[in-house]
Amino acid sequence: PPHVGREDLGQVLGFLLSAVGSYVSDTRHQRQQNSAVRAIIRLELQANLQRLREVLVTLNPTGKTLEDASQKRYAAEQLVNQTGLSFSSAMFVSQLNLISGALTEKEIVTMFAAQERLAQLTRIQDTLQHYQDADRQAMSNYQLPTPNSPPRLRPATPFLEHAAELWDEFAGIAQALLQSGNPLK
Repeated sequence: PPHVGREDLGQVLGFLLSAVGSYVSDTRHQRQQNSAVRAIIRLELQANLQRLREVLVTLNPTGKTLEDASQKRYAAEQLVNQTGLSFSSAMFVSQLNLISGALTEKEIVTMFAAQERLAQLTRIQDTLQHYQDADRQAMSNYQLPTPNSPPRLRPATPFLEHAAELWDEFAGIAQALLQSGNPLK
């Protein structure tokens, strides 16, 4: 039968203590990394929500729901003129490979939904910009009637047709985002 001496027992015990120490160190490092990932993503979303609040106050200072189509068109026009209405997702995207360890499944789903809603807001602004550009193009081709020509109506334009509806969509998404807040607080 093999004989286990004190020397062999010391080596086994040393190996076990080293493995436990490495495990504790790795676990501590993983917790710190998860905490940093959570903080980065939380701060990025918080900055995006703050930017959205500022934009909404600029576009609709009263905060009341706009009922009149002309008010909605005006707000939509102001939205198009907003410079820098972009929401950052750089940190969220850069941390995708670490998110599963840092966030719960529910938090991941909520964060992806928030990022998608922010992207929708940007797409609405882009669509309004496209319609406004199309309006300008249509108006540049429009000729005013001369005294001898029959009167003509101003052509219908995509912006006028869609601005109120797109404003409602923008305002609804924005309000839902702000009401739900930052899920990582």
